[in-house]
Amino acid sequence: MAIYLVRHAPAQVSGVCYGQSDVPVAPPASEAAKTVLASIDALAPGATLPFTSIVTSPTTRTRTLAEALARALEGIPLRVEPRLRELDFGSWEGRTWADLEKDEGPALSAWMRAWQEARVPGGEGAPDLVRRVREVWGELSESGESYLLVTHAGPIRVLRSLTQSRTLSDVWAERVEHLTVERLRESS
Repeated sequence: MAIYLVRHAPAQVSGVCYGQSDVPVAPPASEAAKTVLASIDALAPGATLPFTSIVTSPTTRTRTLAEALARALEGIPLRVEPRLRELDFGSWEGRTWADLEKDEGPALSAWMRAWQEARVPGGEGAPDLVRRVREVWGELSESGESYLLVTHAGPIRVLRSLTQSRTLSDVWAERVEHLTVERLRESS
């Protein structure tokens, strides 16, 4: 079994708290899929496809990429998995960070100080994201199959933490590249 991860194309919004919101991305899914396919080929040049199906978050920025990949790979199964969504920022979704700082300053500061435990108003906290992603990881691991997960930075960081015996704090500041496939490596 192997798990491969890819993050959606870059969002075309700046300074916005968008978590689970649908936001425009670029390049478009068909072009983004070509970049991802080149990244897959770089992992195993000329080899057989290293995964047997694609599992994607339902947000438009991930699902359209996964659908373009499934079309390009002709016949590879695609499954939409809601638990692979990004963190739910509740009442902060779609608002600029500047407005949040102005209007929700104390709540924003409290959440930033205790992000590992605190919940966003009307949304989730990191423990909720970890629980969701851990469930998916357990189910995929039990299947013995190999997968490509098309998802977001938050779930990718959680998977790194779960499989590499590192804390969420250890991985949270790590960069998660867009449209670059990485193989999830487990600690031995």
